[in-house]
Amino acid sequence: MVEAREEFGEKSNQGSEPDLIIEAKGNIYFIEAKLDSGNKGGPGKSTNKKKYETGGNNWFGEVFKSGADFDKVAVTERFYELMRLWLLGTWIANEYLHRNFFLINLVMSRKERDIEDLFGRHVHYNETRAFKRLSWEQIYSLIERQAPLDGRKEIVEYFHGKTLGYNSSGDLQRAFSI
Repeated sequence: MVEAREEFGEKSNQGSEPDLIIEAKGNIYFIEAKLDSGNKGGPGKSTNKKKYETGGNNWFGEVFKSGADFDKVAVTERFYELMRLWLLGTWIANEYLHRNFFLINLVMSRKERDIEDLFGRHVHYNETRAFKRLSWEQIYSLIERQAPLDGRKEIVEYFHGKTLGYNSSGDLQRAFSI
């Protein structure tokens, strides 16, 4: 990640970083997990947009569709974080690891149902890279159905007990629709 951050002009103390990186079966997965927050957010004033667009030997033009420039994706559409993760992740997978790359956006089932279409319309998919939305509830369902019994109980209890705090009426809000 350090080399990729430098290549695209990120400062070491403000670099892009997914919540989880998994390398398995010739693939690299960047997991960007959101609980109650969304993916929308713009760049700060000190952002070096030129380096994002020209770094990696103009890698931006390789992994983003024509007409999708930094301002459109990161500022207008406000997909700054996803843009950075897609840019750096695809570059790392291609340049260093020679692996397929998948950016997984993990969200609550009721949130950002159209994120694949909204962000996906800016990126080039192919057999070596893709963007996918998964919900926490899908993960729960998979665990409930397929995880070994000896490890399932604690995870299922976590999902059932997870809360988001209190709403304006003072009622405790459940995190997941399960």
